[in-house]
Amino acid sequence: MMEHICEVFRSPIRYIDIFEESLIEWIINVQPKIRYVWIRDNVIISVESMNRISKIFSATERFGLESVAIDEDFQYTEPIPCPAISIYNSSWITLSSILNGNNSIIRLYDSKLTPKDINTILKEWQMGTKLRNLEYLKIEISTDLDVLEDFKDLNLTVEVVNDRRPVTA
Repeated sequence: MMEHICEVFRSPIRYIDIFEESLIEWIINVQPKIRYVWIRDNVIISVESMNRISKIFSATERFGLESVAIDEDFQYTEPIPCPAISIYNSSWITLSSILNGNNSIIRLYDSKLTPKDINTILKEWQMGTKLRNLEYLKIEISTDLDVLEDFKDLNLTVEVVNDRRPVTA
């Protein structure tokens, strides 16, 4: 049905929410480049399908991915080619995948990156050698961090939030 709609109106698909793997194959054949893509839980069930998506399929503005149904030892080292990525249950994303990417927005939830990995990402970003396009970075991890110790080599600016009204003009 979508093929006919696209053909009749000569309008590209702008956004797709993929909830089963067969839609990936279909969209690769119909329109391999889409602005916004969201892939739901457990649609990615093999390393091959993950590689196929990253090599053939392209989200040109935003790519979202919920959990993948690949064994827990799976690690992905290739960059995800999209300006903005949001990945839930991102324990399989590695440091090299992030450092070699060209993303402007990175959101990783339930990440298994270590404090040393995060420190490396921040240093590379700060030095400007890698992650040159990065504007926003969010990494949620489930382990506690000793911020002062783990990030002591960085030139950090601590933000002091004051929500009260100003007392002077």
